[in-house]
Amino acid sequence: MSDVARMKSIQILHNNPFLKGVTVLASGAVFAQIIFVLFSPVLTRIFTPSEFGLLALFMAMVNGLSPAVCGKYEIAMVLPTQQKQALHLFGIAIYFSTFAALFILIFLLFGNEWVIHLLKAEKLSLYIYLVPFVIFIIGIVQANNYFANRMEEYSKLANAKLIEATSTVLFSIILGLMGYGLGGLIFAYLISLLLVSIYLFHGTFHDFITTFTKDFSDKYALAKKYRDYPLYNASSALLNGITLVLPVFLLNHFVTVEMVGYFMLIQRIIAKPLTVLATSVSMVNLKKVVEITQNGQSIVPYLNKTLSILLGIALIPVLLVFLGGKAIPWVFGPQWNGAVSVAMILCIPFSLRFVVTSLSSTYGATNNSRIVFLKRIISFVILLSVFLLSAFLIADQGPQELTVIWILAIALIIDDLISLILIYTSATDPKYR
Repeated sequence: MSDVARMKSIQILHNNPFLKGVTVLASGAVFAQIIFVLFSPVLTRIFTPSEFGLLALFMAMVNGLSPAVCGKYEIAMVLPTQQKQALHLFGIAIYFSTFAALFILIFLLFGNEWVIHLLKAEKLSLYIYLVPFVIFIIGIVQANNYFANRMEEYSKLANAKLIEATSTVLFSIILGLMGYGLGGLIFAYLISLLLVSIYLFHGTFHDFITTFTKDFSDKYALAKKYRDYPLYNASSALLNGITLVLPVFLLNHFVTVEMVGYFMLIQRIIAKPLTVLATSVSMVNLKKVVEITQNGQSIVPYLNKTLSILLGIALIPVLLVFLGGKAIPWVFGPQWNGAVSVAMILCIPFSLRFVVTSLSSTYGATNNSRIVFLKRIISFVILLSVFLLSAFLIADQGPQELTVIWILAIALIIDDLISLILIYTSATDPKYR
């Protein structure tokens, strides 16, 4: 690229608020993942695979429920033209997250033994009551994220990602060296969320608090106006959240908690960096598909070309794992030797998931939201089937750890292939031109 072309590209980026915002957000997410990946070899030498596995189980409980904690009113926050209405929706989102957290707490007070037995989470019994509190803090963070997005405070959002990553790593190391083990991992995560919520609330807390306990009739009217968000968006998000964490529950139920720890490590060093990249690609794909649709052209040729490029990129982590996977114990410590086999099996579905996530914005760009809901139901059914098949095999043959991993990998591949079919279906049938 010539100097003139490079300067022109920089000028376009500087003058385009959308591209500038995407770049700032993506950079924050990328640097946050770099921090996690760089310090993973330190953390894996302080904490055992079992402790990471139990952290993954705790996080699965939280992440399975948190997508719907604000009733999706946080999304509606960006829609009103009046700032006062946006602040009211901010308050509604906080109210919703408060009631959701209280409901979960009451449920755990009366049904904690049932939950612990169902999830085989006996070692988390001391920490399970933190789940509603963590979910409440996540609700505050989510509401603040969308309010900052409304205000186009993209640097603030990027900084929040860096604060979360840095504080999680820092406090995990400190508490781990002090010998707190699993508790150190969980409280490091909790502290990072508290710091992020304080940072995001800075500058908006005064405006928020002045409307939080006022104008309840206006809040009720807005809650009613945007009632489709908790009724449809939140329910769909809840189903998707549960589906995404099902692999953790599956592995914890049928194999050892160490295997869950291996799974979490492979997710952190392979799947999550790919997800960050895929999110950025998805934004570009959204804009491109909308342009093609508005011009009345076929989306399929563009998808074919993009798919071939993405498959080429997805091949890179697969080759890295197969060629250098045996270095995992050397990088992360000898106690992580069991992660080599897990990486070999899961690198293909994780890489394929990168391709699917990158193209998933095609649904929204073609206004095929019903296909999204269908896709989430299919994904849930597929992973639930893995539970049943694993239970059958274990009942017949006894525990087979790698067999369960293989079943999970095949299920994820099938799910991704179905997703690609549905993406192409939406591309051939855009709901508007």
